[in-house]
This record gives sequence, structure tokens and C-alpha cells, in this order.
Amino acid sequence: MKILKVNLSKNTGDFNVSYSLGKRVVNGNVSVNVTYGVVPSYFNTISLCKIFKCPLEKGNGTFALSNPIEPYFHPGDYTLYAVLRNMENAELACIKVEVIKKSL
Repeated sequence: MKILKVNLSKNTGDFNVSYSLGKRVVNGNVSVNVTYGVVPSYFNTISLCKIFKCPLEKGNGTFALSNPIEPYFHPGDYTLYAVLRNMENAELACIKVEVIKKSL
């Protein structure tokens, strides 16, 4: 998978990702890890089929990731890592996004 573009909504913090896929993917998972500075703050693994309509066919597409930095998290610097893997656990893509959450 080649990541073509990542858009971050300033209002919601949700991510929209455009990609190009070189071959068909039947299933897999997405691991999301958020750190606050260097402190781990959030981790979750989600089935690829909860984000995508599986199987993913070869070609271009888009997907969205909801904001894991909940409103109750402290203001500060966060780093979000999302790793997409197929059902053989081979890495399809890795996304790193740095976010600054400001106080309300």
C-alpha cells in the first residue's frame, strides 16, 4: 500500500487517507498507538474490515480513522502511529502524525 495523502480535520481530529494498493488484501488489522511526549497514552488494534469493505481490491481508495485523542486528554504534543498489516502480518503501510492539542 502506498499512502498518497493524509488529511487531518481541524474540527474533529479525524484522519482521511488516500492510498494506492498494489495487490488484493483479504483481511488484516490496524494498530493505532498514541504517545504523549514519550509516554504511551493509547493503543488499540482494529480489524481492517471494520475500516474497509473487505476484501480490498487492487487500485486506489480512501479510508478514515477516528480521532483517538479524546477530549479529556491533556493539552500537549502527541504522536499517532497507525500500522496496517495483512492477515499474514506483513506491513502494508505505516502512518506517523504529530499533533499538538491546545487547551480549550
